[in-house]
Amino acid sequence: MTRKECIEDPILKNMEILKQIQTTNVKLRQKEWDRIIELLERKT
Repeated sequence: MTRKECIEDPILKNMEILKQIQTTNVKLRQKEWDRIIELLERKT
C-alpha cells in the first residue's frame, strides 16, 4: 500500500505512522490492521 492510499482511506488516515514519519515501529489498532488486510485482499 502506498502512503497516498492510506491518507485517502477514512480508517487509515489517522494511523500513527503517518504522523511520525521518522518512526520505524508503530503499533496498529485492530481496526487499522483489519482494514489493511481487507484492502490488500482486494488487490489480489
